Amino acid sequence: MSRRDPTEPPITLRRAEHGESAYLAHTSHRAFHSSTVAGWEGWFRDHTGVRRGDTVVAEVDGRRAGNATALGLTMALAGSDVPMWGVAGVSVPPEFRQRGVADAMMRELIGWMRARGDALTLLYAFKLGYYRRFGYGLCERVEQLRAHPSQLPPSRLRSHVTEMVPGRDMDTLRSLYERSREGATGPIARDDYWWEARALGGAPEGAVYRDPSTGEAHGYALWSIPALPEFPKQEMHVRELVALTPDAHAGLLGFLAAQGEQYAMVTLWTAPGASLPWLVEHGLVDGPSPWLRHDPMGAAYAGAMARVVDVAAALRLHPSAARTGLRASFGLDVRDPTLDELLRFDVELSPEAVEVNPGSRATERLALGVDGLTQVYLAATSTAALRACGRLHGSPQAGAWLERACAGSPLFLGALNAF
Repeated sequence: MSRRDPTEPPITLRRAEHGESAYLAHTSHRAFHSSTVAGWEGWFRDHTGVRRGDTVVAEVDGRRAGNATALGLTMALAGSDVPMWGVAGVSVPPEFRQRGVADAMMRELIGWMRARGDALTLLYAFKLGYYRRFGYGLCERVEQLRAHPSQLPPSRLRSHVTEMVPGRDMDTLRSLYERSREGATGPIARDDYWWEARALGGAPEGAVYRDPSTGEAHGYALWSIPALPEFPKQEMHVRELVALTPDAHAGLLGFLAAQGEQYAMVTLWTAPGASLPWLVEHGLVDGPSPWLRHDPMGAAYAGAMARVVDVAAALRLHPSAARTGLRASFGLDVRDPTLDELLRFDVELSPEAVEVNPGSRATERLALGVDGLTQVYLAATSTAALRACGRLHGSPQAGAWLERACAGSPLFLGALNAF
């Protein structure tokens, strides 16, 4: 934890004003060097989530010491759209680090969200342990499958895959993506900016699968081709694959399997467990040259961290809580590292409503940290798993009821929804 020297000047915080994008961009560029100043300025100026959100600016002795932004986004939660704050661009220039600047900005943003009664916030962490100090828990895992195209399942349905043409096919992509969000947790509602700058900006090439009997589009894949390595070692990075039917899935994978004449490697980003069934050939596979031999492999990456900001608001917001059909009462005792007191709630589930009130009358109770609560809330783990590692205590029955109230698919935003 950063410890402030009491002899140092205090940190003052304020909200960014209209027209400050150039100053914010300069600070973020100095903090990350991951983009040009112009790129950061475009992010602050054009990103619709920034315009719907809030940026806090930190200053020390009148000098800019950092800025951090809460993006106003909408994400799918068990198939329903809910508001979410995506914290991004937490920027501290080198000369102000280890002085508590980032801590002050994070606490300010979380306090601002709490005062509004907001339910949920997500971020991508440079260090998981750092953001756990503010109540965030790791809720998304991303698998990256790397394989030679011949290790993917061939299919004659690939003949129904056609080139994606952005102007012609944009409405089709949007419709398929929105249909894929039904029942999901994580995919963000995309506006024009997101499709043009974020999705197609990161994966400009693609293909569409059309049903042979109706001609209706049932799936698509979007990818990018890095400049290096060059042919014959080129790689195809599939950033998003959406298939609404088994035939669309087979056709798109068959299309990828047929790319072996050009690409030595296909890389795909998927939810945990989703890519393993795709592999039909294991072990070493000859590539187009003797030095290109590939064993299917990949990695699991930490994706988004999340935290429940307002426990009562979050439980009322979750669509599954009102769908359980249960009549049950249980208690939650929640530790939040950004607050001094233990939060105690009584939860009443009924087919008519979800009632969450401060109190400790319920006899079936759970005690856990807000990071663990968030992981259960987003189906990233179970109460049994938290109990096994000592992060949850209390009634197994209350744990079962909490899981029922938060039922849904695990959080998965995917590569093209990174904010």
